[in-house]
Amino acid sequence: MPLLKKDITILATGTGVKRYINICHHHHIHIKNLKYSNNTYIFEINADDYKRTKEFIKSTGIRTNIIKKQGIPFHLNQNRNRYGLILGIIIFFTGLLFLSKFIWQIDINGNIYYSDEEILDYLSYQNIRIGSAATINNEVLETGIRSVFDQIIWVSVSVDGTKLTIDVKEDNSNPILPENEEIRDIVATRDGVIESIFVRTGTAIVKAGDEVKKGDVLVTSKVVCKNEFGEEVKEIYTAADADIVISTSYEYNDTILRTFEEKEYTGNVMKEELVRIGNREVATDFKCNYEHYDILVEYTSQNEYFPVLYGYKYYREYQIISKSYTDETLTKLLEENLANYLNILQENSIQITNKSVKIDLYGLSGSATGTIHVLEDATAYEKPIITRENEGT
Repeated sequence: MPLLKKDITILATGTGVKRYINICHHHHIHIKNLKYSNNTYIFEINADDYKRTKEFIKSTGIRTNIIKKQGIPFHLNQNRNRYGLILGIIIFFTGLLFLSKFIWQIDINGNIYYSDEEILDYLSYQNIRIGSAATINNEVLETGIRSVFDQIIWVSVSVDGTKLTIDVKEDNSNPILPENEEIRDIVATRDGVIESIFVRTGTAIVKAGDEVKKGDVLVTSKVVCKNEFGEEVKEIYTAADADIVISTSYEYNDTILRTFEEKEYTGNVMKEELVRIGNREVATDFKCNYEHYDILVEYTSQNEYFPVLYGYKYYREYQIISKSYTDETLTKLLEENLANYLNILQENSIQITNKSVKIDLYGLSGSATGTIHVLEDATAYEKPIITRENEGT
């Protein structure tokens, strides 16, 4: 057997080594990994075969020395006095074998209405807990769980080694509608591809990777409840609820004219006395002759007992000057507008995955155009298309 083989590595010197090897070959004694260096031969040979060659060594006059031993028998012989180690190994594997006959992990999947603690309490009442024997009647336990927990319509019990797994399906996945909440579907508000979908209530009619269009129904309010045999038990119409992420894109287009108008104040100011009674301003014969001006109102006195205000109106003259953006300024403005737009998307919990926006400068204007790819909850609630009343049609 390979595990019980006993190979040794021999270092041989002398003029008769070649003759020794030929004699071994003649007697069908296998020599492996033969190496020669500085009048020294190193080779491997079976330990039992080596004993048979004692006479060959004597007759050829060579000198041999064992420099290495390989194989489990040699290892066991070296550790034959370590009784504690051997006993510990035996106890370790015996303990593993003994502990493998008990339950050390309990996994409960699919439960929402009932907590893990409630189901674990029932298992404990049935003397099934961490450390209990792994001999469990699956069918009896499944029947017991269905009879005790009314909302559970399907259950599967399995024991895999030391792990007990309980998979359940609850009727409460379609709860009674809360007060003032209406039956509803979930529809897409943008074209895109479903990135992920997790349904709490309702029935998903799309899955991750599906392409959808704006207005497509993603989760319907209708839910078909089935038992463990796949038979339809009943139908429920509820308020669909789900976490849906859609991979979609926005087309970005921004244009800024190169020329713009700017106010330039001349320094000329006209002043008019102001009297205000309540919400009414007392009219005067004052007229401002400026073509373009700003008005600044300043009250100098007021009486807390009478609704009369006194002050002045200042008319500040300005001229409208036409200016042009340089290429550098125009590019900077377009970049700032794009950054503000991206910030608004992020503030609305829209995750930007990629953007491809190009800035072009022309004689009269500059523009930034491209596509921004995002992940977002592009969904909305709408009244269901299919209801209990119109389903037959």
